[in-house]
Amino acid sequence: MKRRALATALAALCLPLAAQALTPVWSHTLSGSIDGYALGDVDGDGRLEAAVVVRGGTYAPGRSVPGVGSLALVDAGGALRWEVQTGGELAGFPTLADLDGDGRAEVAFCELEAAGRCRVLDGDGRLLWATGPLSYPGMTTVGPAAADVDGDGDLDLVVVSWGGLVAAYDGPSGALLWSYDAWAGYGDLLFGHASVEDLDGDGRKEIVFGGNRQGGLYALDAATGTLLWRRDLWTDLGSTFFASGPALVDLDGDGLLEIVVTLADGWIAAFTSTGADLWALSLPGTFAWSSPAAADLDGDLRPELVAVSTEGTVYLVDAQGTLRTSRALGTESWAGPSLLDADLDGLPEILAASRDTLHLLDGKTLQTEASFTHGAGGLMPTALAADIDGDGRTEVLMGSWLGGELLAFAVPVPSLFAWTQLAGAAAHPGRLDLFGDTFAGKDAFAALSIFRAIATHAASDPSLPGSARRTFAKEVLPELKSGLKKLFKGSPRKAIEEVREAIDGLAQAAAQGAATAHLQKLGARVALQIFQDLLARAQAVLGPTHAEILRAQAAASAALALVAAGRFADAARAVEIAAKRLEKKIRFVGAFCTAPLGEPYGQALCAVQALYGQVGGRHLERAMERLALAQADKALKEMEKAARGLAPPDADRLARIAESVALAYVEDAVQSGLPLRNLAAAQAALADGAARLAAGDPLGAIRRFQSAVRNARPR
Repeated sequence: MKRRALATALAALCLPLAAQALTPVWSHTLSGSIDGYALGDVDGDGRLEAAVVVRGGTYAPGRSVPGVGSLALVDAGGALRWEVQTGGELAGFPTLADLDGDGRAEVAFCELEAAGRCRVLDGDGRLLWATGPLSYPGMTTVGPAAADVDGDGDLDLVVVSWGGLVAAYDGPSGALLWSYDAWAGYGDLLFGHASVEDLDGDGRKEIVFGGNRQGGLYALDAATGTLLWRRDLWTDLGSTFFASGPALVDLDGDGLLEIVVTLADGWIAAFTSTGADLWALSLPGTFAWSSPAAADLDGDLRPELVAVSTEGTVYLVDAQGTLRTSRALGTESWAGPSLLDADLDGLPEILAASRDTLHLLDGKTLQTEASFTHGAGGLMPTALAADIDGDGRTEVLMGSWLGGELLAFAVPVPSLFAWTQLAGAAAHPGRLDLFGDTFAGKDAFAALSIFRAIATHAASDPSLPGSARRTFAKEVLPELKSGLKKLFKGSPRKAIEEVREAIDGLAQAAAQGAATAHLQKLGARVALQIFQDLLARAQAVLGPTHAEILRAQAAASAALALVAAGRFADAARAVEIAAKRLEKKIRFVGAFCTAPLGEPYGQALCAVQALYGQVGGRHLERAMERLALAQADKALKEMEKAARGLAPPDADRLARIAESVALAYVEDAVQSGLPLRNLAAAQAALADGAARLAAGDPLGAIRRFQSAVRNARPR
């Protein structure tokens, strides 16, 4: 199974995290120095692969000999899957993103050459396309960004090159969309990544990046490459960017993104979405090879900022630009900070590395909770954190530049956050964002299961007032348990209702002295995830222009606005009402799957839709309607009826889809931590169904998959 028991992971919570060393669960030594890596699912199996840029040549203190680099793909277990060379030296972070809309990530990376190219490979290492020559597009701690810059629904690639050129390329084809030349305009060279976001809330994205020679801070229109504004930070602050990029984060709660940068001469500074000054703070040391990271670290619903100096000092700065605290790591640092929830409290901890030691730091005090020291040293670049192997727990990925070793460490709990690429995600936002690409609860079942685990952990806090503890026990935890059961029964609306009632309970606990504001926000995000999954599946059978789909999309937008206003229960109520209407309207209208949906029931729905296009049949229509509601048992019944009238090849195909539904259901049930009817019988039925399918009995296989779902149903 791709996801194993969450309960096993939660058992580790009986031990304090500080007592647990960061111990590698696997390591792989590459053919040279590791310059960058990123995580993504290149084959659609639900596990994450690591794309690794291997520098090439020999690098050690006082001795550097450039050579031919390579791009390696390492699987979730640490085994090398493939490695390719381009003939040039490589540097920087790769980027993993689904550029062609096939539901699987492609790999983009760049050469450290005077006329270097960036290349995009598929999951098997085959070249899909390459850019024209650019002046050193591959740079250490820099990498291409992936985002939809032109609004056509496909992700595109944005490349920053040392020679001053920023260029955007169409994701599917590699065609040049536009380019902007900072050297021609301002004599600036560029050494840092670009971040792509909608800064001002107008529905159009902007691209922000910094200059190394003249210290310019630039904002471009992402659709056209037109310069929107530029700040001269060399004149204003006497400093420039050195291998760093911006973090884009809402510092003041106005719904617009501000820009936070770290500069080579020790400045951390913030600017509005239009480039106006907010504040600037001078700190001891220099900032090189490191970009800032932002998140709410203390649960007050306001972001904090983390920066790591080259000298190895971690700084914690609040949203107003005031230094809260700092701590020295002991030796110099070549890696920027990254963020994850390592103790199941719903708040991030910090990963930071000195030259030889990786530290897991408390997000409020910066005290070390766990660490790992590497014998060869040279830890670089930024650590990543995600559920790599699909076991329901978080893994941390870290590289040794000097040792050429890639290491994975297990964190014994799940997380609603992920930090999978340079600056967090493919668009390089530099922040943990529950409503962005760093949200790790990628489907409703996982999100609600993890949220329930976080709430359970919060309820066990010995510092919780007695009245609040009773509220958790009576008004929060029972609702979340019931919500999970409703989700498994195929009623997303009722699951959202239970989550909304849990948010009300958390608000009551807050009035009794418990710090639950961040948990209320998490609950609103989970409710929205349940609704978004339902909406995506409903659109696949109703069509994007159906009146109820448009109404539901408006409700989701309204819910986001309510979250921004701090009205978390109201946000959940808005999507609860919309879900009730949407569930009543789900009827098969036509086949509207234009791209693979990201969660198992959506994937199965689109697979049935493809088969339906060839064979038709009312039972397949009903199966799609049931899958839209995530009603696994009823969908399998309709598949069984449909299979009776299908020829063997088509019946086999339908049985494989049924297997995926049953497998997803059982895995989600295990991950939920709920008591199940008979897990052993469910697993035996899955195995028997697979055997019957292999033996040419698709109808018998589907019946056994139905049995697996019945036995895995939560009690």
